[in-house]
Amino acid sequence: MLECRGRRFIAALLFLICVPVQLIEPGRGLSMPDSGENDAEGVKAVEARAEKGEPSAQFRLGEMYEYGEGVPENATLAFQWYSVSAEQGYADAQYALGACYELGEGTEKDETPAFQWYRKAAEQGHAQAQFEVGSRYYAGEGVRKDYAEALKWFEHASSKGVRRAAHRMASLLATCPDGQLRDGKRAVAIMVDLTWTDPDSPVYLDTLAEAHAETGRFDEAVYVMDRLIEDYCRCMTEAKRKEYERKRGSYRESKPWRKD
Repeated sequence: MLECRGRRFIAALLFLICVPVQLIEPGRGLSMPDSGENDAEGVKAVEARAEKGEPSAQFRLGEMYEYGEGVPENATLAFQWYSVSAEQGYADAQYALGACYELGEGTEKDETPAFQWYRKAAEQGHAQAQFEVGSRYYAGEGVRKDYAEALKWFEHASSKGVRRAAHRMASLLATCPDGQLRDGKRAVAIMVDLTWTDPDSPVYLDTLAEAHAETGRFDEAVYVMDRLIEDYCRCMTEAKRKEYERKRGSYRESKPWRKD
């Protein structure tokens, strides 16, 4: 989930530096300004289209106000234009409006409408919104906690290439308190695929160990946790280190980990 306003800016900057545009993960992505949009004529052209009721232009104008592209940065106006576009059913604007409510940008922070707008975008197939909806069902933010719904939406997002959703789904399959939803073998398959692409990710290794433990392969779970704790102990907080050690102790006792 989004945690701070700067997160989207940092992510965009990293993508621009490190990743070709065609490889950006499906979802809202990075909206690149058209040629000339940053000059006065370009802004006026977008404003004219937005005033005529074109939802894509209304969303684009909201982005311009959010990021200060050709206009002074103004969170209130960004929120207003996202709202107009979202009310017309424009999925990118619905996702952006959900983020505004989640972060309190241009409006009061409120998890309930944040979930509702993410859900509207998700129902139109917006991959990142599907991840956000799954995350809220997972955590019970803005909606009642529902692990079955969380898994459903994580799977939708994962099928569109959202790796965060695949990871969250694997963790839930391995640790869900509801035994009917757990599937350790599937969780292992997902995490083997993810760790193959990023073998040094501590969070991936942690979830891989959770999955191994759910299948009863406790020796492998302990081995993974040994590697995780020994290789990354200097980079983690004391609280995180103690959590990992508790997990390793559980696996040594042949007990799988369960989400609270």
